[in-house]
Amino acid sequence: MKSKTLLVLSLIILLGSVSVAQDFPKLSETFRLKQLEPPKGKVRMVLDTDTYNEIDDQFALCYAFLSKEKIQLEAVYAAPYFNSRSTGPGDGMEKSYQEILRLLKMLGKSPEGFAF
Repeated sequence: MKSKTLLVLSLIILLGSVSVAQDFPKLSETFRLKQLEPPKGKVRMVLDTDTYNEIDDQFALCYAFLSKEKIQLEAVYAAPYFNSRSTGPGDGMEKSYQEILRLLKMLGKSPEGFAF
């Protein structure tokens, strides 16, 4: 048992030192501030959503789709979830996908090559 504990502690120390030793690039203050500016023009977007789980995702999908002057929605992906509304992550994802299809039908958008 002691050797197992020693091995685990050694791995933790080794992995911790590797992450500390990473040399991230230095970013200038000007570059960092520029990255924080809101984008100009349309934003290309892919929406990854558990649409059936809670209503906020339904609003997000409709908002993104209807905001054509701001957002170029490229695709919508069903995301897994697992709670009292699903029997498992796969079931949650399938329910989300079916909800995406339902919303796209109401919005007059074909899911072909768009909803996954």
